[in-house]
Amino acid sequence: MNGWRYYIFFAAGLLVLGMLPRFAGSYILQVADIILIYMTLAISWDMLLRAGQISFGMAGLCGLGGYAAAVSHLNWDLNPVASILFAGLVAGVAALLIGFVVLRLRSTYFAITSNRMNAGRVREKIAVL
Repeated sequence: MNGWRYYIFFAAGLLVLGMLPRFAGSYILQVADIILIYMTLAISWDMLLRAGQISFGMAGLCGLGGYAAAVSHLNWDLNPVASILFAGLVAGVAALLIGFVVLRLRSTYFAITSNRMNAGRVREKIAVL
C-alpha cells in the first residue's frame, strides 16, 4: 500500500472512531471500551513477551488503575479525566516500585512473583469492599 493511502485510511478511521459516541448507543460504546481495555493489556503483554519475560501482574496493575479511577471519581468528586490521569499515576508508581524488585528475577521466578502480585491485589480490593 502506498504511503499516502495509508494516511488517508488512518485519518478516515480516526474520524469514524471520533464520531462513534455521537451516533452509537450505550451498548456499542461499552463494547468498544472493553475492546480497547483488552487491546491495551494485549499490547503490554506482547511487549514483555518480546523481551523474554512472562508476566501475570499487568492485569493487577490495570485493575489497580481502574480502582483508583473509580475511588477518586466517586469519593473525591474528581473530574473523570483527572481521575483517569490520577489512576495512571497510581498504577505507574506502583509498577515502578514493584519493578525495582521483580525485574531482577528471571524466567519462572519472574512469572511466579508477578502472578502472586496479581493475586494479592485482588485480595486487597475484596478486603476494601
